[in-house]
Amino acid sequence: MSKMISIKLLAIAFAICLLSFVPTVVLAQGNGQGGPDDGGNGNGSDHGQQWKDESGSNGGSNGNGNNDEDAVQEGYRKQLFGHFNLTDGVADGKFITFAFDESSGDVSDYALKNRTGEVTFFDSIQILGFTPSNVSLHGAVMLIQNDSIQAIIHDNPTGMYHVVSNETNTSVSFLLAPGMNALPLSPEVSERNERDGDNGETEMMDGTNCSRSAVAVFGDGAYGVISTDDGNITIETSGQGTYVNVTVSYDHVMFRAKPVFSHHHMNEDAILTAISEGRVAGEISLVLRNGVTSYDTMEYRDEFRLQLLSTERDRIRIQVEDQDHKGKVVILNVDQQTLDSQKGELILELDGAPIKTTTNPLEVLYADGSDSSDAVYCVMESEGVSQFLVYVPSFSIHQLSISSLGPMDSLTSSMGIVAVVGALAIVAVAGFLVLRRRR
Repeated sequence: MSKMISIKLLAIAFAICLLSFVPTVVLAQGNGQGGPDDGGNGNGSDHGQQWKDESGSNGGSNGNGNNDEDAVQEGYRKQLFGHFNLTDGVADGKFITFAFDESSGDVSDYALKNRTGEVTFFDSIQILGFTPSNVSLHGAVMLIQNDSIQAIIHDNPTGMYHVVSNETNTSVSFLLAPGMNALPLSPEVSERNERDGDNGETEMMDGTNCSRSAVAVFGDGAYGVISTDDGNITIETSGQGTYVNVTVSYDHVMFRAKPVFSHHHMNEDAILTAISEGRVAGEISLVLRNGVTSYDTMEYRDEFRLQLLSTERDRIRIQVEDQDHKGKVVILNVDQQTLDSQKGELILELDGAPIKTTTNPLEVLYADGSDSSDAVYCVMESEGVSQFLVYVPSFSIHQLSISSLGPMDSLTSSMGIVAVVGALAIVAVAGFLVLRRRR
């Protein structure tokens, strides 16, 4: 009889273990399928297919936006992204500043800030024939748009200016500021010198192999790139100065600078070169504080989309999508209080499969495999910020997750708690049996 009771008690203990495991499975499935509502996607849903480069804040798991300011301010302090003030035609951010004409969308005196002042890249940026119907601010982004064109300007260390066209023959003209120079990075770029009557080509910069049209803009210790996927770029010099003119149809054109203010951006020369060559598809910077995530997304390819799915302490999930199936790199910048990449085991997964690691960022930026086993990542830390470079070998729609586990996390995780509860149940049954036998 006592043997039968012992078997029953052990069966009960085993059932307790199984029951305590069930909520873990349900939780895992719930967190994994949250979709857009999990991570909050800024204002993406409000603008249909035209919207790119999402930016803003979401309430995280608590759905409470009362602590937005903490996350935004931390983004400032970590030099990841800023926030615009638009007053009397002047847009003044933490990282960039410019004058703005709301009636035409024209931008003038476009400058990036550094520790000693400002570096002006452009006297003016014009979208020819553009009449904005709406101007709005979303987190680190100023959005200027009508039914067919969007201009998206980022207050972040790259000073990105992005035009997305849903029409034919959208023309964007960049007039370089005094002291700035333009040099082709790809053979598709033509150059005309009206002042000297010279229509000869300028030698391209060495070491580039572009799959897109791109021009380097440099001077006064600063450097940036103007590029487009399938558009046409010309450099024209006249009595008014040097113009970089870009024409696109259902495409985009972007300017991105090498950060002149933020000191923790690593390998920026190599990254900017890879962007101009079309190897980097997009980049996201984010900060999590008090359940609120503030983020800024930049999409460097016209057909590429990057969506923040969810953010928890030491765990981030994003979705990436591209109609061009060729492998590309995705960049994530995150402060260590959001995700501590140095506290223990770092786990990166692509669609649930582990991604191999390397210490060489160039191995990621110039990866070219197409098998899932070719996925590779590199992480670099500087002054409290981690930068992840992740190569995604073949594109359709993928989920990328990044987790950091410390020595005690396995015990305090759901699985760890299940194991502890199960062990305690078995110990309790065993103790009961020992006492019963002694009686």
